[in-house]
Amino acid sequence: MLSLAADPDVKAIVACFAMEGTTAGFEKVREIRPDILLIGGAPTEDPNILAKAADMVIGMDYVGMGEEVAETAHKMGAKTMVHYSFPRHMANPIYLARHDKMKEKCEELDIQFVDGTSPDPMGEGGLSSTQQFILEDVPRKIQEYGKDTAFFSTNIGMHEPMIKCIF
Repeated sequence: MLSLAADPDVKAIVACFAMEGTTAGFEKVREIRPDILLIGGAPTEDPNILAKAADMVIGMDYVGMGEEVAETAHKMGAKTMVHYSFPRHMANPIYLARHDKMKEKCEELDIQFVDGTSPDPMGEGGLSSTQQFILEDVPRKIQEYGKDTAFFSTNIGMHEPMIKCIF
């Protein structure tokens, strides 16, 4: 962010996803460029804290999304919902609250909720290790819980192998 802010032709910085550390970055930018427009999109950092450093925060209701995902799975006939994540993401209060809402709604809709812990894509094995885990685990989960199983993950890098397994 600081190298962008050092360029006088840069008039705005958009951080999307506005993840942990965005607020600190925006604060540093403000020290050298009080004129630059700072936008935090799709915040995974606490939006109330981010809003103090940004000119604008644009996001969706990540917590409410948990209920919506469960409701959509129910409409599609899911009997089981597998929620894949890893400790680093589940330490994020927004992701944890979404998880809890999803689990609560699944219980309300009589959908079995299963926590699937995957390797962290930022960990030792990297994204390829996480993707390999998903390629191996999704078929196991389908075999264990049946074809009426819905899947969710907190990391976009898991989506492609998950979709390949499901289809």
